[in-house]
Amino acid sequence: MAHSDKQSDTMVSQQSLLAQAIEQFTASWDPSQPPALDTFIDTITGSLPLQQETIRRLMIEVIQIDLSHRWSLTNPTESTMDAITVVSDTQSTIAAPKTDPAYHWLLEKY
Repeated sequence: MAHSDKQSDTMVSQQSLLAQAIEQFTASWDPSQPPALDTFIDTITGSLPLQQETIRRLMIEVIQIDLSHRWSLTNPTESTMDAITVVSDTQSTIAAPKTDPAYHWLLEKY
């Protein structure tokens, strides 16, 4: 197998593992007891053979998911939403209720 084929297989494998980890986090998110991000990352990195770049991407994704869920809990009946763009490797846009910023879960709290 050529070096580029092996590298491509590794990339696909890492993407698959990343998708699996994100799915697991999303499924475990419970509004009555949201998962602790550090515990989740430690557990998932101990059970899946993730490379450093994949772990970094996973942290970005779970923070975005967690923030989105927490913001939706702030005022779930709010119909007027702000769009917030989180800039990372790819841009992701999530909705956040228009409320006083003091009530939002902020990235700085992580």
